[in-house]
Amino acid sequence: MNNAYDSSFYSTNHYILIMTDAYGVFPAISSTDPTDAEVAARLALLAKDHASVITSDWSAKSASVLGSLATRS
Repeated sequence: MNNAYDSSFYSTNHYILIMTDAYGVFPAISSTDPTDAEVAARLALLAKDHASVITSDWSAKSASVLGSLATRS
């Protein structure tokens, strides 16, 4: 998931943590057109791992999906 990096440091110290290429985190999902459920699950997974912002090339998704929010752990 995070290659054994302890990303809690960023949350604890109030840093903004940007995780890029969100589609490639195991298990990988489509880099261009994942299902809405896959996007939601990936967002939840990375927020749990302290991500502030995630990025990917999901341009085919609707604005409501791309603007989704999750609580960062």
